[in-house]
Amino acid sequence: PALPRADKAAVVYVHGGAFRTGTRADELDAETCRLLAQQGFLAVSIDYRLGAKGIKMDTVNIHNAITTVSRVFQVAVEDFSSATAFVVAHAAEWNVDETKIFFMGSSAGAITVLQADYCRANQHPWTAELPRGFCPAGVISYAGAIFSTEGDVRYKSTPAPTLFFHGTADKIVVYDQYLALRYRFSGTNRLVKTFNRSQYPYWFYRMKDHCHEVSMLMPLTPEIVTDFANAVGKQSVGQYTYDYQNAELQTPEWARKGLFEL
Repeated sequence: PALPRADKAAVVYVHGGAFRTGTRADELDAETCRLLAQQGFLAVSIDYRLGAKGIKMDTVNIHNAITTVSRVFQVAVEDFSSATAFVVAHAAEWNVDETKIFFMGSSAGAITVLQADYCRANQHPWTAELPRGFCPAGVISYAGAIFSTEGDVRYKSTPAPTLFFHGTADKIVVYDQYLALRYRFSGTNRLVKTFNRSQYPYWFYRMKDHCHEVSMLMPLTPEIVTDFANAVGKQSVGQYTYDYQNAELQTPEWARKGLFEL
């Protein structure tokens, strides 16, 4: 940033693309990082192994689905953790306060950052690369979810304050929850209920009747991200749900589809 924030905050950003496509320098993601830098954040966009690339849907069945999904999420979280450790290692050089590093992601990237904080809080080996004792200042999720193999999502230690954006009609990354036996894929609506029960701090921008295009909302909301970071610094995040609309966000046809229609 030309004018860094006084708190020397940084954002480690993860692009979307269904874990099959995308790079750290794609147009939407580069624009997001430029806007974050204009808000004073040092913005770091990362690449990660695209675990779903090359997987044919007709080879996924009831016997291998959980193993396949788990592996896809695992490699993304591992690579994100490694990249975050790299940022921490260069914090002094880059004028970053390592206690003011935020996680941000879109779609598959939002899954990755939420999953990473969940694994960190539960001392899960997927985040073993994170520096010992590291905790993000906050997590920012545009249409994300968390995968659990142990029933309902439960945090063993407190998650970072979290800023959620999600559309109530999202069929690609579920707004509420998919479940099968002890396995859960919990979207924002379900996660907010968990945060409420345990009094974890969050802001939830709920977009009624919007679909997965909410994953592309980042360039329209840099001021909200800044307000959230400021609230984190003041320890005044609280627990708030906002019914939010943005007239600039349109719903393309692809966003109306379900996960298995893509």
